[in-house]
Amino acid sequence: MAALAALCSQGTAYADGELSSVLDPGQGLYPSQSDISGIGLFQVPTARMGEEGDVRGSGSFSTPYHRFVFAGTAFPWLEGVFRTTQITNVPYGPNGFGGHQSYRDRGLDLRFRLWQEGPIVPDITMGITDFAGYGLFDEEYLVGTKRFGDFDVTVGMGWGQLASDAQFKNPFSFLSSHFNQRHHINTAGGFRTDFFTGQNAALFGGLEYKTPIDGLIFKLEFNSNDYRSDAFNEIATIKPAGPIDAGFVYRPFASGLELSLAMERENNLMLRVGFKTNFAKRTGAEAPKPQDQNQVDPVRAPIPPIPADEVAVQKDVDAPSKPGGRQPTILPRAEPVPEPISPESWSELGDLGRTADQYGFRVLSIGTHGGTRYATVVRLSATRADLAEDLGRFARVAGRLQPAVDTVEITLDEAGTERRFRLNLPSLERAVAMTGRTAESVHAQNPTPQAAPAPHRTIRNVNQSVAEAIFADLEAAKMIGYTFEIKGHEAILRLGNYRYRYFPKALGDAARIIDARAPVEVTEITIADIESGLEVARVRMRRDDLQRAFTGRGTASEVLAHAEINGGEALGEDAIKNEKVYPDFTYRVRPRLKTQLNGPDGFFIYSLYAGISSEVQIRPGLTISGEVGINLMDNLNRLQNPSNSLLPHVRSDIKDYLKEGKYGIQNLYADYQARLGGDFYGRISGGLLEEMYGGVDGELLYRPYGARWALGLEANQLYKRSFHEQFGFQSYNVATAQLAFYYELPWYGLQQTVRVGRYLARDIGFTYELSREFESGVRVGGFFTITNVPTAVYGEGSFDRGLFISIPIDLATPFPSRSTFGTVYRPLTRDGGQLLSSPRQLYWETYGDDMAHLNGQWDQIQN
Repeated sequence: MAALAALCSQGTAYADGELSSVLDPGQGLYPSQSDISGIGLFQVPTARMGEEGDVRGSGSFSTPYHRFVFAGTAFPWLEGVFRTTQITNVPYGPNGFGGHQSYRDRGLDLRFRLWQEGPIVPDITMGITDFAGYGLFDEEYLVGTKRFGDFDVTVGMGWGQLASDAQFKNPFSFLSSHFNQRHHINTAGGFRTDFFTGQNAALFGGLEYKTPIDGLIFKLEFNSNDYRSDAFNEIATIKPAGPIDAGFVYRPFASGLELSLAMERENNLMLRVGFKTNFAKRTGAEAPKPQDQNQVDPVRAPIPPIPADEVAVQKDVDAPSKPGGRQPTILPRAEPVPEPISPESWSELGDLGRTADQYGFRVLSIGTHGGTRYATVVRLSATRADLAEDLGRFARVAGRLQPAVDTVEITLDEAGTERRFRLNLPSLERAVAMTGRTAESVHAQNPTPQAAPAPHRTIRNVNQSVAEAIFADLEAAKMIGYTFEIKGHEAILRLGNYRYRYFPKALGDAARIIDARAPVEVTEITIADIESGLEVARVRMRRDDLQRAFTGRGTASEVLAHAEINGGEALGEDAIKNEKVYPDFTYRVRPRLKTQLNGPDGFFIYSLYAGISSEVQIRPGLTISGEVGINLMDNLNRLQNPSNSLLPHVRSDIKDYLKEGKYGIQNLYADYQARLGGDFYGRISGGLLEEMYGGVDGELLYRPYGARWALGLEANQLYKRSFHEQFGFQSYNVATAQLAFYYELPWYGLQQTVRVGRYLARDIGFTYELSREFESGVRVGGFFTITNVPTAVYGEGSFDRGLFISIPIDLATPFPSRSTFGTVYRPLTRDGGQLLSSPRQLYWETYGDDMAHLNGQWDQIQN
């Protein structure tokens, strides 16, 4: 398989330019779905593949087959297809089992692109159809497709169903007699392994023509399946008149909707309705903005003008006195409020802040009015002996900021006392030239500087006011600032991002806020990502890089080039905590769907309900969460058949939970997570953990920051809940434990997990899970579990497996959100190999903040 992947990836790099213009939706020729499987003509495949991340679904109706197909292009070289076929002239089961339903068959197909079309070589694809389940419609093929102007021409060779016309001997039989024998799958849940076998093979083909009507394609095919090998001998019903199928497919207005109408077998009408979308591309709130619409917020001057409480205010000075009334209070005339320094001098302001720090000051404000520069500074410490010398040197540097001035007035806050120094810069320069010092000139110009109390401007109070302003700004931006501290030249914020899926976008918003509030001596901005009380990453950036990026004078890449990223550090001793965070109450309402497909009670059993969830953070890491389901609509009354499982009914009683828990408590539990030191994390949860089980669940995770791998251990003591999903429990209880190994593959955003341990039915085995996250945030994957339960005891299906998908809600909304909508599909719900649906998993709580993920999303720091 690895060699095949390498071959396919090499082929997909060829001739992209030509086909991109050919296959645009609504323009020219586009790959459309067949009515049997993936992309194709009507009943035979073509070699075309959709774009990476394409998702297609359709329902086709042609007597006696009604097919419902769901297909996805997982990689540029791989398409997967899930199909269910209703055979309308065959009952579901013997003796009325399944009621009046028709028989239904489930199938899985895979299509591999071996080569992408070039100037000479056509698209070449290999396909394996219906290789799992009962394999009623199994076939394999090799097919090529080439474009000639407005025509797409397809020629292929088929085995299995596609070889029922028996045109010639199987060419692979010359290699080995093994290829002469084709074996059917005898048990439900089995897999075919003898591909390209059988005594015969056959050719098939066809063409597609782009009509003058935009989006309308004419298809004509030669079908090598003569239906003699179809399951249940339906040829008596089908009675094909010939091998030619012809018809049209129409995609209106370049949309995702597809409509097909065809005459198949030369005597049978086929109607298909389908859709197409793409999960790899960002849409909704996450859609990339055009370059000219990218957000560029001019940064507020990092040093504001002198605050209003630092200058006298004139009030009612000119108001005439009223006879016999209270005389107005006459205050000193207000001093001029200086204008802030221009943005062009921001880099110089940073240098001034560092200079002030060397002399033991912090600059609170600076501005210019007329020919005088006004600066307010706080004395950081009294360790430096000569205050006058430090003031003089600082004044010389401050006066050189553009526009240069001759007079600098410094308001000094030292230990709660305010003194003002007015200094003439030419006099200071002459003193330096003559003596190399400024102290004597400072004393001569300000022999007795006037002192006044300044009780609100100690360093701690200054940092507190900056922190409170940042916390308030973050709250307005729908994020949380947990702590803030200034350590030397570094401002450190611990951030709770509950708004954006991508941390770099939250990083950019928070950095803007800090840059607008932090004092000038801050040259580095550090933001830590806090997830459920855990600090999972810390990003340190240069302030000047950020300022240039935010104002369009620099790029996000420059910020990243100088950034330092690590897995988090301990909370500083001087960190100022946000006292308004705890307790923090949040809630949300989101749609939820429970389904059962292809069961004996009906093809599609569903319950659509509104999940009303809430969460209260009591303290860092300690959370109480819960969700109540309010049923909106369902057809659960069709659930009738009881479980026939020979194992403890740990999952197969799902119908009882669905029917009796329509208004139940989905979960209600307390959860505590903590960083145990270094790269170790821990979690313990207790309560109603999921819809079927309550108890205590604990987890340990070792995850070296930046590594592709992680190791986890989860153990629990569980009690089966009552069917009505309230607070009651049944008699069944079990202890389970699994050791998990997580690994991120270096290709296509793939992640795999292997679990080994004990499961809910007390069986022992392993689970393998593989998933892919697309750029849009959609994650799709599949899993299978094999335990020591024999096939005869497990029942139909032989072992547990399924598919899952998680879709971010903000792909369809104009506002950002971290909520997702997901579902898990299992062909059958059995009891072997079942795991607790843990309410939280440490691996996913800490996922996405390493260097590789941040690098892939870093451009959003400017959005």
